[in-house]
Amino acid sequence: IANIRRGYTTGAEEFFYLDKDQIKLWNIEQRYYKPVITNPRKIQHPKLSDVILDEYLLTVYEPKDALQGTNVIKYIEYGESRGYHLRQTTKTRKMWYSLAKREPSPIIIHRFIRDRIIVAWNDVKAAVDDSFYEITPNNEKDTLIILGYLNSSILSLIMELHGRLYGAGLFEIKVYELRKLPVINPIKLRERERNRISEAFIKY
Repeated sequence: IANIRRGYTTGAEEFFYLDKDQIKLWNIEQRYYKPVITNPRKIQHPKLSDVILDEYLLTVYEPKDALQGTNVIKYIEYGESRGYHLRQTTKTRKMWYSLAKREPSPIIIHRFIRDRIIVAWNDVKAAVDDSFYEITPNNEKDTLIILGYLNSSILSLIMELHGRLYGAGLFEIKVYELRKLPVINPIKLRERERNRISEAFIKY
């Protein structure tokens, strides 16, 4: 029904994750960053368009010689002066500052859950860090149906049966456990049922 993957593993969070002050300080060009979510507490509603996005992911895919004359190259050189390029994860990349280029998934869920399960619709196409799982339906038309099901009360029960509960109400689900969750098959739903589930999620 869908593919599941973890969000970005950067190897140097303090370099790759930017706030507005850092962007302003270095005057980094807008084409070299995009919104990212690293904090699950920001998600209080299942639509990311209702979330204030004030953190950004550095997205540079060009070699250094093609970056000459930009401000982002100065930030990359600063990162090298701090030794970020020598870390275990970054030093294995052809361009240490360049993360894999990939399309954001339309559905995200955090690995750790406390109090309330919120499976979010990534309608703003934000990136996420590796504490989140990204879910991409095989058929894009099934996105709202899957979201409606994943935000239902029945899923909360199923998640508890498949995941693991720690102290103080902290719940975790591993990626392989998420892949095994029983879900409805959108293909087998009638059009009226598909519409009811989609509309219920939109009004949620």
